[in-house]
Amino acid sequence: MHPVSQRLSRWLLQTSDATGSNTIPFTHEFLSRMLGVRRSTVSQIASQFQDAGIIKTHRGQIKLLNREELKNQACACYGIIRRHVDRLLPSTEAQ
Repeated sequence: MHPVSQRLSRWLLQTSDATGSNTIPFTHEFLSRMLGVRRSTVSQIASQFQDAGIIKTHRGQIKLLNREELKNQACACYGIIRRHVDRLLPSTEAQ
């Protein structure tokens, strides 16, 4: 139901959260399949994000440069999902 740009932002943030890395080994083709859109749509949005300094893409990798702005671009679902994950799977770093 959300625009592709919001869904892409959420995917990138959730993947970064799950891997603990700001570098994500995703191609535009992979993301297009996960989001159910054409690769060119993902490439266009990624280019806009890159121009805005939010991400940097290079040969099958996406590096998150500005997580806060990416969060601003994401749908509200990201925050909701993140809070539930944090509640259900507390970080072991604090223990």
